[in-house]
Amino acid sequence: GFIEQYFPTQINTDLTAAAAGSRSGTLANLQYSDGIDLHPELVITAGNSQGNIGPATGVPIVDPPPNAQPLSRAITIPGYTHLDVLTAARVQNNGLPEPVSANVASFMLQVARNGRGALGSAGP
Repeated sequence: GFIEQYFPTQINTDLTAAAAGSRSGTLANLQYSDGIDLHPELVITAGNSQGNIGPATGVPIVDPPPNAQPLSRAITIPGYTHLDVLTAARVQNNGLPEPVSANVASFMLQVARNGRGALGSAGP
């Protein structure tokens, strides 16, 4: 329970309210429900978070991109559970860098270099 007690449940509460169309309280300034689709998106899934049925080892699995933006991508990390994305060792047992951090850093650098989304000055 060292992580779960700090899990920011407000994020899930706000996402649920926003998806339902709420624009009151702290969501009053939320204007665009399609904003994520206008920018490159990275989705990383922990391969064993849905019942521990995925492969336990291996390289990240490339999934279909979450939207049509050129730099968007999705991957599944075999053997990972939701806590592993936050607490995995920097260097894995196979000698490779921790795949979530490596993929997030790579994505951010590509988005920034291409001037896409919030990190760059150009829009989609």
